[in-house]
Amino acid sequence: DHQYTVNAYRTLGLVLEDQRRLAEAEKCYRDALDARRKISGENHPDTAALLESLGRVLAGQTKFAQAEQNYREALAIREARLSPQHYDLFTTSIGLGRMLADWAWAERPAIAEIRSVKPEVTKRAQEAELLLRKGLSICEAQPSANLGMVGDIRSRLGSAVLTIAVTDPTLEAGARSSEFTEAEQLLSSGRKMMQQAFSTPSKYKRDVLERLNRLYSAW
Repeated sequence: DHQYTVNAYRTLGLVLEDQRRLAEAEKCYRDALDARRKISGENHPDTAALLESLGRVLAGQTKFAQAEQNYREALAIREARLSPQHYDLFTTSIGLGRMLADWAWAERPAIAEIRSVKPEVTKRAQEAELLLRKGLSICEAQPSANLGMVGDIRSRLGSAVLTIAVTDPTLEAGARSSEFTEAEQLLSSGRKMMQQAFSTPSKYKRDVLERLNRLYSAW
């Protein structure tokens, strides 16, 4: 439970996560989080950071319900301690939005079964849309905003809009068509930004191509 041990677990978790060894990264983050809670308590900024890291690798393994719990705990800690404009609060909100968008898409029914969709699937996509739109407006307002980050947020937002288009049974034909059109614009512009940014991870570039494939298959 020493500070240096916690830092070592966290760093190893980051390395394993970068290598997509997510189950091993999850174990490291859990060990670091348990120790951090003993050292610093439930409401420390480092506790929130580890909750967010754990949520990220859980989402990467499609353990969405567990990931949501971690993200919401991290968000609650940061909302209680930080100003609404703080960068750490921004990243946690974006992380929660990304996860909800991925979860909603993963649980959508077949297109032919749109009227039998579970209401919570559309609700997740709608919450993801709100979080990602807010995050995008904050990010784009920064003069030195990272092009790859903006592109990824646009891509994730496009995914949320697409999920709403294929899961919301209350949409009329015209509104549904508008959702598809906006999703295409967001995904295409996000892809272009990520291609221009040197620092964009290759996984994010693959993800946006997959989302474009989803869009055109559904449309």
